Amino acid sequence: MFRIGLTGSICTGKTFILSIFKELGYFTIRADDIAKNIVFSNRKDVVKRIVEVFGDEVYDKRTGIKKEEFSRMMFDDPEKRDFINRFIHPMVAAERKNIFRDLEKSGLYKISIYESALLVESGIYKEFDRVIVVYTSEEEQIRRLT
Repeated sequence: MFRIGLTGSICTGKTFILSIFKELGYFTIRADDIAKNIVFSNRKDVVKRIVEVFGDEVYDKRTGIKKEEFSRMMFDDPEKRDFINRFIHPMVAAERKNIFRDLEKSGLYKISIYESALLVESGIYKEFDRVIVVYTSEEEQIRRLT
């Protein structure tokens, strides 16, 4: 299977480009979706570590990690964000490898597209046959952010 990594800065249009590939029938997946699935999975080991770092206010015994509270705290606090990156990224990498292994075995797709904003910075670009970098003007990024 031919693997393509898709990357770019914030608000450059990565998700839009990924949706085009999906419409064309390619297998697509986002690193952020894998990470969110792990964080909000209610896995005991994940919940325990997140609550240890973020505090009890980020957790509800019925529903698990509170998405809004977690997101707010993570983006407001660089130390918490760094913790999540260090803690979750190895699990994302393991899941990515499992997904690609299963795809290879299934033979359903000839091409897969994996979107990650940190594809180059994390070094995982080396796992891909090609890398597409999505970009737009700084003015357009700012317009989209606001």
